[in-house]
Amino acid sequence: MRRCKLFAGFLLWTIVLLGVRTAVARGTTPSPNATSYSETPSYAPTTISMFLPSNTTDSSPLGPLYRNLIREVMVDIAATSTVGDLVVDMATLQTSNVTNVTYVLMCCTYDVFTLLTDGRVLVTSQLDFNIQYSIPVAELDSFGAILAAYVIHVNLTSDVSLYKDPDGLCNTTSFYVTMEENSNIVSADLASLTNQSFSGVQFSLVPGGDADRFSIDSSSGVITPNSPLDREERDTLVFRVAMATRYDVTFGTVTVTVTDINDNAPTIVETRSSEYILQSTPINSIVGLVRGEDPDAGENATLTYTIVTEAEEDFSELFFINNVTGVITVISNFKVIREHIPLKIRALDNGEPPRFAETTVELSLLSNDAVGNLTRLEVSVREDVAIGTALVNATVPASAGDGTIIYTYVMQDPSGINVNFFDVHNETGEITVISELDRETEPSHQFFVEPIAESGCDRQGLILVVMTLEDINDNDPVFKHRTLQGTVRENTPIGEPVIVIPELAVTDEDFGINGSIYLHLSGTGSNDFAANSTTGLIYVNGNLDYEAAQSYSLTVEARDSDGTLGYRSATARLTIELQDENDNSPQFSQEDFHFSIPENSNDSAHVGTILATDRDSGQYGKVDHFIVDGGDGVFQLDFSSGQLTLVRGDLLDREAVDWYTLTIRAQDRGSPSLSTFTNVNVTVTDVNDNAPSFDDDTLRHAVTREPIRTEENLPAGTHLLTLCVTDPDAGVSGAVRLDVNTDGFFAVMLDNSTKHWAIVSTVVLDREERETHELGITATDMGTPALSSSITIVLAVGDVNDVPPTFLEPPDEVTLLGGSHPGTLVAIFAVEDPDVNGTIQYSVALDQDGLFGIDEEGVVVLDIQLPNEVITRNVTIEVTDGLHLTNTTVQLHVEDGSSLSSLEFEQDNYDFGVDENSPSGTVLGTVNISSDQEVLYSFQSEQMGHNFAINNYTGRIVTRLPLDREEADEHYLIVVATEPSVNPRKAYAAVAVRVVDVNDNAPEFGEETYDVDVLENVPVGHIVFIPSASDADVAENAEIVYSKEEGDDTFTVDPETGAVRVNGTLDREEADMHLIVVQATDKGDPPLSSTVTVLIHVGDVNDNSPIFTQGHYNISVPENNDDKQVLSAVAADSDIGTNGRVRYFLMAADNFTIGELTGEISATFTFDRESVSSYNFTVLAVDGGDPPRSSAAEVSITVTDVNDNSPAFLRTPYREMVPEDTSTGTSVFTVTATDADSGENGAVSYQENPGGICGDLFLVDSTTGVMRTRQSLLRISPTERENCVANVTAYDHGPDQKRTAVEIVFNITDANRHDPVFESTRLSRTVDETWNVWRDELFTVTATDEDGGVNGEVSYRIVDDYGIFTVLRLNESGQVWANRPLDREERDFYNLTLEASDGAVINPRTATAVLDVWIDDVNDNPPRFVRDNFTAEEIILPQNTSVGTHVIQVNATDDDFGTNAIPRYRIGRVQDIELSSPTHLFAIDSHTGDVNTSSTFPNLTKDYFVNVTLRVEDSVEPDLRPDELTLRIVVPFVSTNRHSPHFPNETYMVERSRESLTAESDTIRLITVSAEDADTGPDGQIEYSILNRQDEWYELLGFISLKEPNGTVSLDVNAKGTLLNRTGAHQHRIVIQAQDMGQPARTGTTEILLDIRQAGTESPPPEDDDEVAECSTTPLIAAWCVAVAAALLAATTLTLYVKKRLELKRTQTIAPEHHYEDIDLQKTRLQDMNLNKKMPLPPIGRQLQPDSNPLPPTGRQLQSYVKPVPYARAPRARNPTHHMRLPPVRQKFGAPAQQPARHPRVRKNTDYSTDSSYVFDNETSESDTEVE
Repeated sequence: MRRCKLFAGFLLWTIVLLGVRTAVARGTTPSPNATSYSETPSYAPTTISMFLPSNTTDSSPLGPLYRNLIREVMVDIAATSTVGDLVVDMATLQTSNVTNVTYVLMCCTYDVFTLLTDGRVLVTSQLDFNIQYSIPVAELDSFGAILAAYVIHVNLTSDVSLYKDPDGLCNTTSFYVTMEENSNIVSADLASLTNQSFSGVQFSLVPGGDADRFSIDSSSGVITPNSPLDREERDTLVFRVAMATRYDVTFGTVTVTVTDINDNAPTIVETRSSEYILQSTPINSIVGLVRGEDPDAGENATLTYTIVTEAEEDFSELFFINNVTGVITVISNFKVIREHIPLKIRALDNGEPPRFAETTVELSLLSNDAVGNLTRLEVSVREDVAIGTALVNATVPASAGDGTIIYTYVMQDPSGINVNFFDVHNETGEITVISELDRETEPSHQFFVEPIAESGCDRQGLILVVMTLEDINDNDPVFKHRTLQGTVRENTPIGEPVIVIPELAVTDEDFGINGSIYLHLSGTGSNDFAANSTTGLIYVNGNLDYEAAQSYSLTVEARDSDGTLGYRSATARLTIELQDENDNSPQFSQEDFHFSIPENSNDSAHVGTILATDRDSGQYGKVDHFIVDGGDGVFQLDFSSGQLTLVRGDLLDREAVDWYTLTIRAQDRGSPSLSTFTNVNVTVTDVNDNAPSFDDDTLRHAVTREPIRTEENLPAGTHLLTLCVTDPDAGVSGAVRLDVNTDGFFAVMLDNSTKHWAIVSTVVLDREERETHELGITATDMGTPALSSSITIVLAVGDVNDVPPTFLEPPDEVTLLGGSHPGTLVAIFAVEDPDVNGTIQYSVALDQDGLFGIDEEGVVVLDIQLPNEVITRNVTIEVTDGLHLTNTTVQLHVEDGSSLSSLEFEQDNYDFGVDENSPSGTVLGTVNISSDQEVLYSFQSEQMGHNFAINNYTGRIVTRLPLDREEADEHYLIVVATEPSVNPRKAYAAVAVRVVDVNDNAPEFGEETYDVDVLENVPVGHIVFIPSASDADVAENAEIVYSKEEGDDTFTVDPETGAVRVNGTLDREEADMHLIVVQATDKGDPPLSSTVTVLIHVGDVNDNSPIFTQGHYNISVPENNDDKQVLSAVAADSDIGTNGRVRYFLMAADNFTIGELTGEISATFTFDRESVSSYNFTVLAVDGGDPPRSSAAEVSITVTDVNDNSPAFLRTPYREMVPEDTSTGTSVFTVTATDADSGENGAVSYQENPGGICGDLFLVDSTTGVMRTRQSLLRISPTERENCVANVTAYDHGPDQKRTAVEIVFNITDANRHDPVFESTRLSRTVDETWNVWRDELFTVTATDEDGGVNGEVSYRIVDDYGIFTVLRLNESGQVWANRPLDREERDFYNLTLEASDGAVINPRTATAVLDVWIDDVNDNPPRFVRDNFTAEEIILPQNTSVGTHVIQVNATDDDFGTNAIPRYRIGRVQDIELSSPTHLFAIDSHTGDVNTSSTFPNLTKDYFVNVTLRVEDSVEPDLRPDELTLRIVVPFVSTNRHSPHFPNETYMVERSRESLTAESDTIRLITVSAEDADTGPDGQIEYSILNRQDEWYELLGFISLKEPNGTVSLDVNAKGTLLNRTGAHQHRIVIQAQDMGQPARTGTTEILLDIRQAGTESPPPEDDDEVAECSTTPLIAAWCVAVAAALLAATTLTLYVKKRLELKRTQTIAPEHHYEDIDLQKTRLQDMNLNKKMPLPPIGRQLQPDSNPLPPTGRQLQSYVKPVPYARAPRARNPTHHMRLPPVRQKFGAPAQQPARHPRVRKNTDYSTDSSYVFDNETSESDTEVE
């Protein structure tokens, strides 16, 4: 509907806009003439109702043109309409005569309707019965103008008549309806009965039953009767209803209960009365009966009988009618005689309004005189008197009449009962028993015997015969119930009662001892119980153990006569069931359990059984088993069977954990539960699942192929290498055999252990023969099947210098010409040494002439010029490798060259270059000899011709092979030129061949692939690896540039070093490996390059916390569920290895366990919603990282309810006393039962009709449990009144309904009809305050009550006892006592209301008496001063107060009365400030309390104080605790002190050198100063003191003292004083104060500046006191002193100012927080100072300003900085709110200052500006210093 309202507004504005647009387009105004509704649609497939909208006033926002355009139409269609069904044809709704109209859907069609072009609206989708559809359609003309707008409201209908067989359907609902009879406005709403919404439901009545008497609203379901109902005709009507939706139909049964209204009046059906009533008829005699009936029900049918009081006559004082039974009895002695008494009785029902019926009982009241004087004859007989026994003669006494009158005797029995038992002989008057008597039926008989004189002239009075029956023991005890059932819990303490149902009740109709019952128990176990014969309760008398006996079958014997001889007895069977207590803990079958399991076991493998039993029964004996500790989640324990199984076989690994210890808890299901613990040890047995493994170092060598090195030439059998082989398996599976698969090697076991091995060789290793050996090593365990591991180890044989070097083709001889110059090449020697650790060294061994030298390359040259002579020498060339020596000898021939022309090369040394890799035959160059002879060229040795060739004739040298610079970059040749003659000349030339590098070698990496590990958390820029490449070429050809050929941007390659660096964030969880191809390119032309692959393995770091699938687990588990696993809380960790290995822990989760590795959460108990309905705890997931990471998830477990609890009644057993006259419908008791379950399982109702012998007397409210009477309780027989039992049943609403019954025992008590009556209703007594309240009572009163039993027992209470009085019951009287002494001052009169109440439990009757208690006064209270609002305890009097001046009046009160309350005043004591007692100063009036002065005050020099203590006493008893009040009299002293002390000078200068001060050992008198005061007397007397004295002075200088009266300042020098041990000058400031003795005192100050000069400076002689006084007193000299001092100080000030300005440039910058330091400028460098900030310069002299922020002096400048001058001291701040603050500074000498650690501690309000005597502490101060 809200959508329709929204649409209505939208539609209205749409119409306006469309209309305006069309009107503008057409140039016309839309016509309003489209309002006719007269046409009837020719085709109407549905029911259509059309109506106008309600808003048709002129105030419509549409205006008059469009106000009537909207039409609303109601259409009814079937709710079961399908796609294509017609809803409405718009053509049938058209009211205008316009042709060619079109229709447009505006909006809101719910996607279930469509509009065809011909105007038909069809269904396009399934309809929802619960939706009210509205379809807006606009009718347009051919121009698009709106003719009309329709809102089609679709009403879906349903025909329930389609459902023919409602009885066959199972979807039914029951409705219970209550309707009042005879009412025309009753109805019932079915929806409200079920608290359901029936929106969209069609209701109809199903024919049959009482359906024709009702109607039902089809849409709302409201039921109304067709005609008024009559409960008396039928009180219950039943019929059925159908409730249909478009999808389904539901049938319900309606039960209508017709409630009663009071529409019938009572009817009198029986009336009885006695023939006549004598005046002497005893009270309570029955004289009549009235009984009525009422066809209504309940209270409307409950009748109350009353005696109607007429205006003229009131018989209610004579007779009483029981308002329930209608029995009429006599209640008073008759004083008026009437032969005819019309006693009108009314029977009134309890309806509203009440109806009644009346009848008249005719009674005749005769006087005793009418029948003569009444004679009373009392007879007692045994109840077993035999029939026919004559008991007594009821005759006229012989004295009556004259003895001649004959009487006949007639029995008069008004009750009509006694004639059945007795006969009166008409002649003799003998009374004879004619029927058996029974005292238990009728304990006494009363009747009259009327003597009738024969003559009729003599009238004798009636004889009242009272026959009392004596009891005999003729009745057995009778059990109310012969079978009793008792329940009691085991372990119940002795003396506690046993609950017995039904109640053990025994009666004996006999009287007295014959009816006194003694109870005796017998049977097995009877000694464990005892019976109370008085109460009938059974008590526990022994120790009860359910496990020993579950029940007792006992016989209860009831014996009358108290069980004495001759008793009669009866028995009942009592079965006592013991209820089990959870008093036994579960017990395991053994103390510990040991199991084993192979480590390769699969999940669900059985491990063992751990079972515990419990001796208790039921839930208490059911045992659940839980793993509470250990197991790491590998095992699972079935909580019921105790079966231990494997659940995580993948975690079972003996090599990791070979032993599990589980703590098992066995817990019963009691509440609270009991539990026992045991340990289970599970041994994981080994299987051969691990191959042997080598130690890490060995594996490293095997993986990297890094050789293990040894030495050659070691003896066979030497341990070449040792290794460790382990197998974590156990036993033979862990024993290892090692084999070497390489010839010449084998393995040797060390230490008899298969773990340690050595590899040895069978032969001696020779490196020169073989440098490396690859050893194949296989380790095999002894398991079955055997497992093995193999590795290959490279064994590198290290070199030993064991081979001497060998010359390679050394020359045998060399010929040189004499005269050859030094440096001439002689020969070149080459050697070979296969060893690698020797160093080759050449030397010339035999060279006697010292001609030759040899270099490290083996090149021999001349060291000196050869002589021109023929010489032959043998020269020995030696070579050594450091250990071996080898030599060769070359023969040197020196030919005389003096006679020969010299044969010489054009140059001695040739240097040729050739590119490497040049082809063979490449010409290097030509060596030439300048000779006209033929010369042959050759190399000196054949070795030189391996790579080169020389043309023997031309000397051209060419390459024989391509040269490789990387093998040798230089070659040395010796070319010999020889003449082919007999004596040939020879010449030698050295040729150096340089091999020029060609870029023929690409850079080479050490490996084809590099595997590199890097952690994922390394920072950007971290070098992962440097894949260094080398290039055999040289120069630019060997210069390498690195680049990254492949790989992502995560890494970069350093172009210079090749270092692979991290360029981004690594995340192993995204990519655990990166492949980088590094390219190394040289700078040759063309460049050559090579690549290498770098596999970067990203190592995990613990950077990921475990993540739970949920942050908060909310689960529900049913209580009592056997499945203890409640949740699998698994957290995933993206890390790997130990970082990703998650363990689980619980926090604050008692009684829950979690698999440490699995996350399986299990309960270690059975859920009980009634004990705990929810659990909340935290599960913590912790990974194995270092440090570990963790996350937590909250777990909330809701325990859902199961109907496992029966309703339980509270506060049982139920016993209640109810008066017999309780009216019908009265609430008499409430039973309350609760069910620990929840919801419907815990909803408790009560059966309305109780069971039991008295169940029909009561009704129970099914909801509240309130029990009300449904009929009169007077109808109950006397035998049932004391134990009127009603059984009430409570039941829950769970699916498997549980019930509990309880027994309510009512004691129907007699009606309480009489009020207690006091003998006297008002008493009075007077006592005084000293009356002994514990000895005598105040009153003794007595009230009586004519009722019997407890209703006649009177108790007393005081209505308002004032907290003082109490009443005690003594016999039948009440004694009123006071529980504390009475105080008249507290109260002098008490009016007590004493209430007497009978013992009725319900509505007791009461009476009251008034007791007056008067209290007389005694003198027991002292007077007391009145201090309330007393503000004059301190009184100020002027000094000139005259005698008799009134000071104050004091008042006192006395709580006593009369003469006892008269006070008397006097002055107790007077004490003044001088501790004297001037009692003459004041006087007080003893009667009025007026205090006056009686003397003048003494002359005062100061304030005068007097304490005057006043005393008030009792005028009768003065010693009765008198009170005192002290007045403080203040007489202020008015001072005449007008002048302050004044020093002549503001400042005194005292100069001393350090030497003069330290040289003195005695007290040094520094100066004497004096002040003057113009006042006289005490106002002019002066005292002196040092104002600024500080404790630190002693540490600085010494003790400075001041002696009076003349103001002498002295110094006791402290030789260790800080100031005395310095070298610089210092001034110490001493402030002297002069204070006069005036009131108030006045002061004056001066300053003494102690100027301590530098060492070596002479101190001026001490000033003479007289000179000082003269300078002070003589004006001319004083002016001169001032002028000189001013000049000196001005110069000093200027000097200091300039100095400070210079020094402050070097001063450390001070922080704004005023933390300052001293800086020793002699030891502080300028660069150490913080001079960044510009700070203000410190004030000098008068520059100190209040608003400045000066810097403190630093270092040694403190003394001069603060040195004051008399006229330049810092002025006092005139504005106290702008105090200048200086930071405290500590002077430090000899070391640079350090920054303080804390804020400085300061002294408040101290002037530091001119006082250098303070050492400021920067270490503990807390605030800045205020400076005036």
